Amino acid sequence: MAVVASVLLLGSIAACGSNKETAANDKAEIQSEAEDAIKGTDSQSSQEPLIDNGLHGECSGSDPRLQSVKIDTSSYKIRVEIPNNSSIQASDYYGYYINFTNDSGKMWQAGFKNVVNSNETSVFVFDMGTSKQNNLGTWNDLVTLQDGTFYAMLLNQDIRGTGIKWNATLSIDGRDVATCPVDGSDTTLK
Repeated sequence: MAVVASVLLLGSIAACGSNKETAANDKAEIQSEAEDAIKGTDSQSSQEPLIDNGLHGECSGSDPRLQSVKIDTSSYKIRVEIPNNSSIQASDYYGYYINFTNDSGKMWQAGFKNVVNSNETSVFVFDMGTSKQNNLGTWNDLVTLQDGTFYAMLLNQDIRGTGIKWNATLSIDGRDVATCPVDGSDTTLK
């Protein structure tokens, strides 16, 4: 009986040490994940960091309906501002499409689509490299129209890297009608 009690006692001491080691490993993993979330990285993959906060870019467009686009980054969000939204007339749908490219050549398209006849709207980010689309919500969730100006806020978990270049297109009823910058080239978030 004493031998059995001794074996049980030693087993429980060993298990206790093992539990402490497991708890320490779990805590270290949680700490690493928290640091990754703050930095916008993932230590378990080769994903690039989210684009930096405090960046700004703007361009002049080729048409009064896309006369300019402003983009700012803050709190890992991308804020888009486009004036003269109220001047757009579409029989079926229209959309703003912003193409982003990082200095590694990875590309994404943020889309803001409005099907006018059915009042259906969508906001998405499409990864050109993987052909995967992240549907972020509707205009009710992420877009504000105020005094004829379109404002959108993207919670950015998709667009990553440094040296972000971008351009914007206005498409009405399936036809690209305006670009920003005017010549369709890219501008850089700085």
